[in-house]
Amino acid sequence: MNEFYKDAAYFSARCTPRLSPEMQEDDTVDCVLYFAFCVERLFKGVLWDIDPRLIFENSKDENCFAMLHREKLIPSIESIIDKSLKGEKPNHNTITFKDAMLKAKNFSQVTHDRMGVLSKLSDYRGILAHRRLSSLDYAAARRFTVKYFYPIISAFVVEHKLKAEEFFLNREGDFREFAEEIKKEDQFSEKMEELIEERRENWESRKDNAEFVGKARRLTEATLKDEQQNNYFHQLTSCPACENDAAVRFEVDWESEGSGGEGYCTGVYAGSMICEYCGLELDEYEQIDHFKLNEMLND
Repeated sequence: MNEFYKDAAYFSARCTPRLSPEMQEDDTVDCVLYFAFCVERLFKGVLWDIDPRLIFENSKDENCFAMLHREKLIPSIESIIDKSLKGEKPNHNTITFKDAMLKAKNFSQVTHDRMGVLSKLSDYRGILAHRRLSSLDYAAARRFTVKYFYPIISAFVVEHKLKAEEFFLNREGDFREFAEEIKKEDQFSEKMEELIEERRENWESRKDNAEFVGKARRLTEATLKDEQQNNYFHQLTSCPACENDAAVRFEVDWESEGSGGEGYCTGVYAGSMICEYCGLELDEYEQIDHFKLNEMLND
């Protein structure tokens, strides 16, 4: 088990004594952070096993050789690398949560299938790290963490053959029960079926209105052309309710090397979908996963 998996187990174990449907605000903050720290280490554990260079901000050979393999370098190459670093120490900084997620999804089915939930976890982490605590919806964050902590972490444990007791401290039954209770309350799949049927009926009542259909077509075409400074773009899909053309908005993540370095794209993920014909809008993380909007990236 690599060091990142060990760190993931540590943060998961820090979460387990606090996690419950009745936890107060302080424990909610702690559990969200430990959940996010655990998942970020799991992403990096996945990447480390594939190629350790994938986790570093500076993945150039000279930087990675100096960090990972200095003792194996022949003297002449070590000297060349030291000169290339211009007297500075190698950059040990690792990539961000979201960058690691976008890379790990190429190697981890769990990450690939739960991008919506994991992106929402990244959002909560961002609030706690960078914004006013008053902007955190404590009830929503508590419900989210109780609902997804066990399913997400246990899926990684199975996928990468880790030891469940190190992550859950033999409380798996409790966390599974917490998650199942919220899942039953939400009845998410049933709600989605009702939503699809409602929008399908919406389209049936509109489809003979030529003026409306023409306007919907023009709005869809305009949306598909909409891009803003390469930060997002739209892609054509078939609406799951009425089967007309709909637009999925994909967010583009960018990174740069240093303050003045050249920018490069680190990943793309679905943010929302809109159908002008029946009025279906999908913009919640659970909806994005349920309708597999990220599957379009495979094309």
